[in-house]
Amino acid sequence: MLTKDQIAKLPIEDQEALATIELGRARRRQLLLQQARGLNKSWRIIFAKLSALLLAFVSFYFVLEIIKATPSNLMFAVLGVTIVNFIILSYTVGINQRIDALVELLDEDGKLEKLTEQSK
Repeated sequence: MLTKDQIAKLPIEDQEALATIELGRARRRQLLLQQARGLNKSWRIIFAKLSALLLAFVSFYFVLEIIKATPSNLMFAVLGVTIVNFIILSYTVGINQRIDALVELLDEDGKLEKLTEQSK
């Protein structure tokens, strides 16, 4: 890790390159923080999950009518179970992405602490 005095002694091209690298690190860290907080979801994904949830409730209505055991009711029951599995898996993937982002942030913080200790 370079000090301000060492950076000031570098040629302008090297200073620009160093600034670009640091800016990239800061942007990556910001994206990881957003991902860890779960803020990287778009409205389309939320709408798709709500639509799938609504369809699952409608399908489970037909599951309640399974006593009649008509083929269409069985089809809706299978569809409902499939949609519920999709919803559970989508939330699991989201949670795993957030955990991965947290682990990367912790790794970066650990590396930063080691660099500051070495520079002292």
